[in-house]
Parts: sequence; C-alpha cells; structure tokens
Amino acid sequence: MIQLRPGDLIAVQRDRLHVVFAVLTRQVLFGGHWSFVFHHPHETPPSSRDDMVDSGFNAAVDFIVPKREGRLVRISRGNDFSSLLGPELLQQAPLKGESNYRFWRWRDRARKEADFVRFTPAPTGEELSVPHYSCIRADFACDLAIRGWTNNTSKWNSEEHSVVPSA
Repeated sequence: MIQLRPGDLIAVQRDRLHVVFAVLTRQVLFGGHWSFVFHHPHETPPSSRDDMVDSGFNAAVDFIVPKREGRLVRISRGNDFSSLLGPELLQQAPLKGESNYRFWRWRDRARKEADFVRFTPAPTGEELSVPHYSCIRADFACDLAIRGWTNNTSKWNSEEHSVVPSA
C-alpha cells in the first residue's frame, strides 16, 4: 500500500475519472491528510504538476479505501505545495438542531492542530468561504471535485455545479 507524505501529488480513480490531490500534511483529523483537491478530473492521471490548474478546494481527506482497493496512484513526490495550504480559518456548519457555526484557526500557522475561535449564528460571507474542519472520505472528495464544489456551497446538493473532465 502506498505511504503518503506531504508533497505527494496523487490521483484517485473514481468510476472512469481520476481526481488529483496535493497531499499537504501528515495525517490529521482522525487519519485524514490536509489536502488540496483539484477540480477538473482527468480521464487518465496527469503526468506532472504542470498539467494542473489551481482550481479546487482544501479538505482533510481519508485515502484508506482507494489505497486498499488499488485505485490510488502517486504522480510525483517532493512537490512544493505551500501556495495550496489554504486559509488559516476553518468552519464547522451547525450540528443537526443547532444554529451556530463554529470557527477554528490553525495553531501556529501549521496544519496540525486548530484552536477554537468563536460560535456565531450569522457568519460573514468570508467565513462561509473557508474550508470545512472535518475529515471526508476520498471518494466523497472525488465526487465534490467532479461537480466543481466550492466551500461556500452545499456539499450535499449535486446540482449546484458540474465540471467537464479534462483529457
């Protein structure tokens, strides 16, 4: 099984498409890697970082299932992805039956631990556009990338966006 490290550029096969991820950290948030998920899936994995457009989103992604199933391939190692780390602020949507959003900030500018910032029932537009502070399955991250999802839209509404695969 492939061991992931910060700086790895990888692709996960989802149906007939390959979604590309930049691995930004060692494991955080219960086994997920803080990653940049690129929009614009490919029919075959790209050969290098140069083939990528920096459109996408940040998320903590758990890659265990595609690793076990042999659907994850490493494209390259040792990449400098410092420009893809994303903002320091993170959001958690209200839990079922609650109305307050929770906001967190990465501690010491590192992507390892986060400190609680505040609760609010009325976040600003900027706050709603920051990454979500949760870990998601790689296949769900692929689905979000395929439809061109962004942080300020619903993860659950698949009709908000649609992206055509790249060759």
